[in-house]
This record gives sequence, C-alpha cells and structure tokens, in this order.
Amino acid sequence: MSTFVLVHGSWHDGSIWNAVIQHLEAKGHQAFAPTNAGHGKSVDKNVNHAQCTQSIVDYIVGKDLTDIVLLGYSFAGTIIAKVAEAIPDHIRRLIFTRLRSTMKFIWDWLLVTSFCNII
Repeated sequence: MSTFVLVHGSWHDGSIWNAVIQHLEAKGHQAFAPTNAGHGKSVDKNVNHAQCTQSIVDYIVGKDLTDIVLLGYSFAGTIIAKVAEAIPDHIRRLIFTRLRSTMKFIWDWLLVTSFCNII
C-alpha cells in the first residue's frame, strides 16, 4: 500500500481532502492532508511561498513519512515541486493536478482514486 500526502491549493485547508482520505484509507493506504502555512481559519495570512513549502516539509519530516506519493493541486503544484527539492529521499512520486472548478475537482478526485487502484 502507499502513503499519500495531499496538498491543497490557495483559499483552502487540508480538510478539503477529507473525502479522498476516507476513500484511500478504505483501500488500505495511508493518507495525510496538512494545511499550508497561512491557510485555514484564524491564522496569519501574511506568509510567503518559502514558508508554505517549509510547513509541508516540516509536516512530512515530523511524521517521519517516507516513500510518499505527494500530490498538489493548483497553487500546491509549486509547493510540492519545492518540497521535492528539499527532501527528495522522502518522495516516491509527485502528482500535479489543476483544479479550477468543481467539475475539475471531481475529475481529479476520480483520477487520484483510480490511480490508487493500480499502485
């Protein structure tokens, strides 16, 4: 089974992935959805890209996650690219998705869950 770290885009937090996490875990995978620095409720929004990246790096290293499938959508694509540069030994695969509408979210969710069936 695989370990997934799902990274949200702008204007969201990790909870956007709750349904996907439930699906992945039901299939026997581990799945995590950290919230980027500066995102979520009642947090300081004055952060830069490096701080967002570091928050994901810290999450992965702090939980000692290795051999992960790191997925980012929209803005998070730039985050996961920098995370992969920072801690390449923790990552098995990168998945970049782009979500610009609800239908695209549903399509990408189906793509991810279908991908899980083959790994």
